[in-house]
Amino acid sequence: MKKYIAIFIAAAFICSLAGARIAAAATPSPVEKAIEGVKDKLNALVNAKDEQSPDELAFRVDTMKKVIEFSIAEANDLKVKLLTVEIGKEAKPWRDATVEKLNDALAHYADVKGNLEDVEQTIDLGGVKAMAQEFKEWRTAYLISTADVVRDFLLISQEGNAIETAKKRAQKIGEDVQKLKNAKYKVAKDLSPLLDKANGLVGEGVELNETARARFWEEFITPLSATSATGAASDTTAPVITDVQMSTSTATTATITWTTDEAASSIVQYGLTSSYGSSETTSTLATSHSINLTGLTSNTTYHFRVKSTDASGNTGTSPDNIFATLVDNSTEATSMAAAVPLPPSIRDLVKASLAKVREAYQVFIEMSVLVRKAPYPS
Repeated sequence: MKKYIAIFIAAAFICSLAGARIAAAATPSPVEKAIEGVKDKLNALVNAKDEQSPDELAFRVDTMKKVIEFSIAEANDLKVKLLTVEIGKEAKPWRDATVEKLNDALAHYADVKGNLEDVEQTIDLGGVKAMAQEFKEWRTAYLISTADVVRDFLLISQEGNAIETAKKRAQKIGEDVQKLKNAKYKVAKDLSPLLDKANGLVGEGVELNETARARFWEEFITPLSATSATGAASDTTAPVITDVQMSTSTATTATITWTTDEAASSIVQYGLTSSYGSSETTSTLATSHSINLTGLTSNTTYHFRVKSTDASGNTGTSPDNIFATLVDNSTEATSMAAAVPLPPSIRDLVKASLAKVREAYQVFIEMSVLVRKAPYPS
């Protein structure tokens, strides 16, 4: 009988190790941690007061070099991860287009790095500030949205792998629980409801990750796959977005409009910060775009940006903008608006899925504790 105890405890011990690996997967890599400081360094370079001293100039040039190096590391890191992650045929057009964008970013960074090296001995504080401002604007307009999309895709993939591991672990533990039942261990009756709880948590994790995946596919993968299937003519130029404005607003609604120089889809990403978190999409290709946002909170400032993807899968993205909903003096209307939560972002869904899987592993550990304390059957 002891061998059944050993089997179960060993399985639970492996579970705790697997749980640690899952937690590590959600932890930013050294490159990602370094990138977190790029925005701050750029803002410091752009907004710093000019102090005419050799040390100050040398410090700013050195900071600009680090910003470029970190940005190169970021693009390379995303490119390598995207090329090595398992990906289906349907997503290949999106990956190819995204890798091309990352290669363009790397080429641009190399040019900036070379330009800085060429003028390093003659540049002044104003020149460094101007270079930093231009670099910041280019990175914001061209790379940040692409990097965020890649990270969302990688999170979905990583969480999918974590879920598969958890499902296999739950199946193995279920087999061990049955062995304990067959061996007449009384503790088995206490393990069954815990196993049901763990399986339920894993199931919730699956549902959340599948929702995130469906959202990602609808917004980024499917449009490119459809274009690839129809054999559209080669086109690598993104739509030019102009005249972005919030044309109307009430306490709980807003209408965002813009134009493009070619027929393209309509996407508005919005939220309380520049990380957004919510989106509205119309797949119909047009040059005049209008998206209605509903369920907003009154007297609240929202960040938003618009995106349009043409028939060849090229996506144009606007800079971050803001709008504010109107004040609603109606207590009932305000209460209703506040009661409508913003839908979770793709990243929020994946993080929620990860939390469910971690809860399941905690239940596995709880089961192992019960088994270790259980008396042998008489």
